[in-house]
Amino acid sequence: MPSNSTSNSSSGRATSENSNGHLHPSKNLVARTSTLYCFFQASIGLLLWVPIFYSYQINHGISEKDYFQIQSLYYFIFCLLELPTGFISDRWGHRKTLLLSSLIMAASNLFAIFMTNYIGFLLQFFSVALARSLFSGAASAYLYEFLQKNNEVKKYKEVEGKARSYSLLGRVIGWASVGYMMKLEATLPFWGTFIACLVAFFCVKAFPKETLSSWTFQWKNLNKDIWQSLKPIPQVFRSQKNLLWLMLLGAGVFVLVRLTQVNLYQPILQRKSFDISIFGWLMSAMTLAEAFGARVSISISKKIKDLHLVAGSTLFVCVSLVLVTLTKSHLTIAAFMLFAFFSGVAFPSTRQLINEAIPVGQLRATLLSVESILDRVFCGVFAIAAGAYSHGEQIWSFLIFCSLFFAVMTLLIILRLRKSLN
Repeated sequence: MPSNSTSNSSSGRATSENSNGHLHPSKNLVARTSTLYCFFQASIGLLLWVPIFYSYQINHGISEKDYFQIQSLYYFIFCLLELPTGFISDRWGHRKTLLLSSLIMAASNLFAIFMTNYIGFLLQFFSVALARSLFSGAASAYLYEFLQKNNEVKKYKEVEGKARSYSLLGRVIGWASVGYMMKLEATLPFWGTFIACLVAFFCVKAFPKETLSSWTFQWKNLNKDIWQSLKPIPQVFRSQKNLLWLMLLGAGVFVLVRLTQVNLYQPILQRKSFDISIFGWLMSAMTLAEAFGARVSISISKKIKDLHLVAGSTLFVCVSLVLVTLTKSHLTIAAFMLFAFFSGVAFPSTRQLINEAIPVGQLRATLLSVESILDRVFCGVFAIAAGAYSHGEQIWSFLIFCSLFFAVMTLLIILRLRKSLN
């Protein structure tokens, strides 16, 4: 028999049901916000132009050297912006930050549509870097602290897993239609992304507002405020000695996925003589495999420790990438599918491990920004190397080197963490 509805004002804890068997209002709010969060992640991540932007730029006179230069600059610009935007998010509010990032991401598509030259594409990726630096830590920080405030933090990994699944499933449908869009109008993928970002904006508008401090944004005090906010970070890393290692562990799978599915995806397929018409379909299939991996990871993590799950799936990602380089035709597609599945398995547990290792709620978005900087520094360095070794058959040696590098790094980190996290 359901218990009567009670509320503990000191702890903010509410029972799940009232005397009529209906959900308590706080449970309804958690369910509604979790759903909105999933739709936000699905919309803001629906970059329809990803399967074709390499070819789109090449067709508008951008050389392969310029392409990799823009990509490496994107990662380093992101690194420069990440901490200041994380600081602003912690002070200004995660919800407001997500609203701003949605609008900037929407505007970035207009550069690719109306400025089809090197400067235009550079401005597009500069805007994407700014938008992503704004929401990379703020989104997870908002969700985690919202669930923590409502005594439902145990649902964090489940919601993140579902959000990633929804995001990936949205891309399955979107990317499968890219070929048809290109036949109608080459800029349609960018217009579609523009609309998706506006949907993300309205999802965030419906998020519950946060209780914020009295901090107000002032340009003249910005440098001082940032410096003051960064002072506790070294202390956090000293007190939480595993945090940096966990961030580096997560960087392995992130960098491999980013390089393979974004920067090198189209060059790999072109060198293996795949027709551009299947690029969107294959990326949709890979996204479906990654979404399945993200959902499966929830049940797997109940039987395997998160640390072991992340390490094992990262190693399988490395093996899959080696198979991509060594196989041809249908076997290459199968290797890509394995790569996507195991990357999907890794991501939710990676987020859980890092969030659990962060002790200070006020610095959560800033510390998650530090993690993003590590990820992008690796990506920037490897993107530069990709540009140098992208000619002819050298690309295969480069991919095998990446796989071996991150496999060894993962094993060394696991040896370092095994005792302290047991």
